Formats: sequence, structure tokens, C-alpha cells
Amino acid sequence: MAELKASQPALKVVDYLGTGSVYVTTSKKEKIPPVGVSGVKKVAENTDLPIVAIGGIQEDNVATLKDAPIAGIATISAITKSNNVARTVKVLKQRGR
Repeated sequence: MAELKASQPALKVVDYLGTGSVYVTTSKKEKIPPVGVSGVKKVAENTDLPIVAIGGIQEDNVATLKDAPIAGIATISAITKSNNVARTVKVLKQRGR
């Protein structure tokens, strides 16, 4: 979090922060340990910028972010691997609220 606080002046040109990977993701080659919901919350507590959670977010785990102070989620595989994108988006929105 020290890095985030130190970079506050540079963040004046940033509209939001993508924060994650929340969970293990198959969309990235790098194998960086996920930050989890607690990591997302820590970032949110240390900035005034809107937070968009990203990384490994699926229909079965999006509800864990329900109480996190985030502006939204971003997902790749939940959409690209879906057989019914409209239904998947609806489920993500319902469970993530």
C-alpha cells in the first residue's frame, strides 16, 4: 500500500484502478498469486479512485465481492467461455449486487 500512497500525485490522471487478480485466472500467462477480496478492499481503503475488480471472477464467486467497496467487475473468461453470454451477464449482475 505504500506504493499506492506514494503514487497519488500520478493518479490524478487516472479514472479508475483495475485491481486483482482477485482469484486465480487462466487469462494471463504470468502466475501471480491472487490478491483475494481482502486485497481489493485494502486497495479501496487507500485510494479515492473507483475500483474495478478483475481476475478469475466467475458466476460462482462474484457474490464474494458483493460487500467490497468497488465500482464494478471486469471478467474475460466468464464471458468468452459462456454458451449463453446474455444469461451469464445477467447472473453476474444479479449475484454481484
